[in-house]
Amino acid sequence: SAVCAQLQDALNRICRTAATALANLGQWLRKRLFSFGLLLALGFLLLVSLTVTTVLHVALSRFDLLQPAIALLASLIVYALAFAFMYHFLPDRRVRWQLALAGGSLTAALFVLGRSGIAWYLDHATTGTAYGAMGALALMMLWVYYAAIILFAGAVVTATVDERRGTLPQGR
Repeated sequence: SAVCAQLQDALNRICRTAATALANLGQWLRKRLFSFGLLLALGFLLLVSLTVTTVLHVALSRFDLLQPAIALLASLIVYALAFAFMYHFLPDRRVRWQLALAGGSLTAALFVLGRSGIAWYLDHATTGTAYGAMGALALMMLWVYYAAIILFAGAVVTATVDERRGTLPQGR
């Protein structure tokens, strides 16, 4: 719950909106459960992405050239949806769906690019040389840092474009 609250607070700051005042414990609990449910839904989408990629890998095993492209496209679509849901629902100010999907697509592309870069580095570099056994931990910390930068950079782009186009009423 604390991670959800921190992520929502960060997205509220990026969207330049104050958190809505909660009148009672029921509203606070409902807001936290919604945020937690959204994160569970994102986890489910990532699990679906893994499943779809595996099914495509098995189904297209005969076509070596199509397999990586279709798997990449499937993961891009799932990541774009996940980031769009996050950008649309987590801040207290609603972002338009079209802009949330555009920002989610940009973030997904950068996310997949970073994932490919980390995979390339793991494939070609020996992490044990510079850091010994802690090389994998250093690489994981680098990945978490990169993923956070990409998540918030996509949120900044989405919120800025949404502000320039005018905001939606709060009731939607």
